Amino acid sequence: MAKVTVRTIGPLRQVLGGPQVEMTVADGDTVHALLRRLGEEKGGEFARFVSWLEGLGRAGAATSAEAGAPAGAAAPAEAGTPAGPGVPAYSPLRVLLNGRDVFPEKCAEVVLTEGDELLVFSPVAGG
Repeated sequence: MAKVTVRTIGPLRQVLGGPQVEMTVADGDTVHALLRRLGEEKGGEFARFVSWLEGLGRAGAATSAEAGAPAGAAAPAEAGTPAGPGVPAYSPLRVLLNGRDVFPEKCAEVVLTEGDELLVFSPVAGG
């Protein structure tokens, strides 16, 4: 078992119930497993993000390599397809683990360890 800190900023603070929460994860748990648990416990954007992540494999969204992007880079939104009704092709949340991006296609592969800090937030666009 490992303790992990999940932090968020902006409107997701209301969904999380505050700026951060400490969670215990089982050995071998991934970022996806933790986000799924948050989706089940907190609902809202976390639940929608998990639905989107799980739809990536089903919907035939392009991988970074298929989209011509450098290895590890997120595929452009137009390369993906919606994961289902009401689920966008772009990532509705950004995830950073210990200050480094965790791209959506890697969430199920990245294993959490003791003391990890996960920052989850909604991307902001505008000008």
